[in-house]
Amino acid sequence: MTLVISKDGRETKVVPETSIEKESYLQEYIKNNPEIIPVSDIKEDLKIIPVKREFPTDNNERIDVLAIDGEGSIYVIEAKLESNTDKRKAIAQVIDYGASLIRQYNPDSFVKIIIENLKEKHQKDSINEILQEEFPESDVDEESFLENLRKNFSDGEFVFLIVMDHLDDRLKDMISFLKDKSRLQLYAVETEFYEHDGYEIVVPHLFGAEEPSVKRTNEVFSVEDHLKKGSIEIQKLYKKLESEISKFGRSDINPVKHYIGFIKNNQFAYIKIRKQFLRIVIVSHKELDDPKQLAKAYHNPKYPQRRIVEMYDEKNFDYIVGLIKQAYVNN
Repeated sequence: MTLVISKDGRETKVVPETSIEKESYLQEYIKNNPEIIPVSDIKEDLKIIPVKREFPTDNNERIDVLAIDGEGSIYVIEAKLESNTDKRKAIAQVIDYGASLIRQYNPDSFVKIIIENLKEKHQKDSINEILQEEFPESDVDEESFLENLRKNFSDGEFVFLIVMDHLDDRLKDMISFLKDKSRLQLYAVETEFYEHDGYEIVVPHLFGAEEPSVKRTNEVFSVEDHLKKGSIEIQKLYKKLESEISKFGRSDINPVKHYIGFIKNNQFAYIKIRKQFLRIVIVSHKELDDPKQLAKAYHNPKYPQRRIVEMYDEKNFDYIVGLIKQAYVNN
């Protein structure tokens, strides 16, 4: 294919497609420029970050690129050139990598090595800081991210991606068949490379997600769905807290996927239920009167109006209720 560029509708130039000589170049390009994999065509607003290139497996082979997203999904990425005679084995190879990961690690050891690689790559000691840097528009937090990562690994829920300079019809047919007849999350990306005026231009095409899935607005969650995440003691603590909040006056409870929201005119608090504690995010556009300094800064500085309090038991219960009430009054 060719690329046609112009300036103000004039000075048209035809740029021919550039061939890639080595798979190692494509691997490195994916690692440094994960945007060439248009995962937002799979799910709206999705973004991946490479964890490591040449990730080792137990069969003395290496995954070209291992990546994750903010929801804790795991991506096994294989790069192949059309000129490679083994290209038809790419699907079997990438699935075998997933099986190798399960053989080599357990959920805890896998999560541990992911954490180590992320910290080394970003030169940061805090996973929350890394998530904030990579997913600034998301409300993802370290505990949810690691919990999802561990569960996806335990369930063998990998996203398999094959990236090539050209996809032939036979490979497309195999992917379509496997996606239709199995639960495999399998996709392929065809990349067109061009060079012009010192720039590399890449046009990626995702195969396997014909219509991007958007955020589901009809999915319904209940308070009970969230309560299941906590111990019996934490469930009782939440119910007591909810009862006290209801005494403030008019407000609505809005359970969504990741938290239970409390709304007056706008959301003034939301609660995430964890096994051994409640994480309460207080949303106040006025500074809280907090002499005990229990309300800590939110992990994303883009939202200075949010403060976080963690409640493990009834210690400081009335005080924390008072902080939430301030946000309710200020709403």
